Amino acid sequence: FRNSVFQGPDGRTLRYALLKPTGLEQGKRMPLVVALHGVGGRGKDKWVGNCFANGVLAKAAMREKFPCFVLAPTVKKTEKWGGDPIDDLIALIEKLSKDLPIDADRIYITGQSMGGAGTYAAIFVKPDLFAAAVPVCGRSSVEDGVGFAKKIVRVPIWSFCGDRDA
Repeated sequence: FRNSVFQGPDGRTLRYALLKPTGLEQGKRMPLVVALHGVGGRGKDKWVGNCFANGVLAKAAMREKFPCFVLAPTVKKTEKWGGDPIDDLIALIEKLSKDLPIDADRIYITGQSMGGAGTYAAIFVKPDLFAAAVPVCGRSSVEDGVGFAKKIVRVPIWSFCGDRDA
């Protein structure tokens, strides 16, 4: 992973790490997996450990079998995945999609706990950007209701939640 800082359109910053696929071929477009951390990953300097998916996708066997770009952003200790951080994340994904050989039809998002909630927030803000979403132990507000469901109905979602999650 290579650490960097993105300055969004409104001047806010979003720290992130990017892992490029191994064996990137000239002219070939690759998938992008966005992995959002939970509360415990906020404000950390080492992003590989701030989200379980980052560590799994960074393993040599996984990189060989499933070559892709992995984007691991991190919010500040006082922030959550929602509102401004999600707007900045969307802007970052769009910028990376222009600057790198990312296949716009294969942008995926996942997150655990707070990152799972952020996964729902991101697909609500820009559903057409994502090919699929995998929220893990994440939720969306019940108040979001039918309007929320109608907006994201075309995004394939594979959702996981444990029976001890409140």
